[in-house]
Amino acid sequence: MSILKKINIGFILTPGFRPADVIELDAVFRFHPRNKVFYLSEDSHSKIYGKSGMGMVSDTSFEDCPKLDVLVVGEMDDSAFFNESLLSFIVKQSHQAQYVIGISNGVKLLYQAGVLSQQQVTADRRTLEDLKTSDLRLVDERRFVRDGKFITSGPSTGAIEAAFFVFDQFRSTWLTKFTEFTLEYDAHIQFPLKKEIILDKPLDLKALNVGVLTTPGLYLPDIMGAVDVLGSLPNAKFYYLSNEKGTSNSIINFGAQVISDTTFDECPQLDVLIVGATHPRYVSNERVIKFILKQEKKAASVISVCAGTFIIGATGLLRGRNAATNYHQVSDLPMIGAKIAGKEVECDGKFMSAGPAVGSYEVGLKAVEVLAGKEWAQYIEHEVLEFSPNPLYGTNPRNASKSILSVTHFASFFLKRIYRPFIKKGLAIGKS
Repeated sequence: MSILKKINIGFILTPGFRPADVIELDAVFRFHPRNKVFYLSEDSHSKIYGKSGMGMVSDTSFEDCPKLDVLVVGEMDDSAFFNESLLSFIVKQSHQAQYVIGISNGVKLLYQAGVLSQQQVTADRRTLEDLKTSDLRLVDERRFVRDGKFITSGPSTGAIEAAFFVFDQFRSTWLTKFTEFTLEYDAHIQFPLKKEIILDKPLDLKALNVGVLTTPGLYLPDIMGAVDVLGSLPNAKFYYLSNEKGTSNSIINFGAQVISDTTFDECPQLDVLIVGATHPRYVSNERVIKFILKQEKKAASVISVCAGTFIIGATGLLRGRNAATNYHQVSDLPMIGAKIAGKEVECDGKFMSAGPAVGSYEVGLKAVEVLAGKEWAQYIEHEVLEFSPNPLYGTNPRNASKSILSVTHFASFFLKRIYRPFIKKGLAIGKS
């Protein structure tokens, strides 16, 4: 297949869906300009709210959807199983698609729709239990399983790796490795278990207020992992923050529109603040800087991912602290007074930082350890998210090809030139 051929990829949005199953996989597919992504619902341009109260905007209806090359059926609310138009859409597109990715109970939905029968599949443990009486050949595997055009997985890493696999089938191995490298998909289990056991759910916790910076021009994968992790805690209340309420576009339209439901002025005191990469203008945005300085005083945890570290750093709060960011900008950490310790996740007091995309999961798990204890962190990692990275190629700075490193150095040069003026301006605002 030509690596330049246009590929149509569809993600289904229904009330109560798991946003991570859309945003994390979308991040992989976006690395080829000829991959066309559709966000699908019964009616186009609908606001659909998923887990953790995260709202996204669909752009295409089931009826208007073109033939898909890849259909992604992620985790959904139980009501989806009684939606006849959804089931009919899945049947139609599954027959036409070259690949169908089923994630968690999305595997059960594919079975209910009648497109799965006798295939070897995996899913999250709860779904595997539900499918015990089916004719499917079940595998309790914390990585994706392929049977023909059907690729099934549990949540988080298994689903992301399914996307890398499909991307690799359509595009070149070099580009897949470059995508792994740029998304820094070289993750590790944060809280290993000494032996394979099923953990019991710990005792419930007090309610937590979690704020997520969702200004226009954000990069969604940088916030998504931490939201997925912290949303696994009981009684977590999420606030999606911007100057104004409304929809926020992803940076250079590199992802879906999300809904900001809370302004900085009306936001209550937060226990946790999550900041990912955004348009660099927010590094020097006075309202953002003052909001962070106000919230930080009583917050238990301040999480920054990728270039989001420079937004937190512009306040002066990371001066003298260890911090992490992306490969491209790590050498600029001293500009904000932060120390480079060389770890993929840095925790220095209440300030926690990591590299992009999957790093959001890793730092989110570290935050749970601080907020709720190691038992909760282990339970979420192993039982809820089934977080178990098995990269397709494991591309990182130590093993990347010279060509990948050359492209990265070129991109780093321009990224730093773009960000540095905003960092300097932001630091001046933070001091005032």
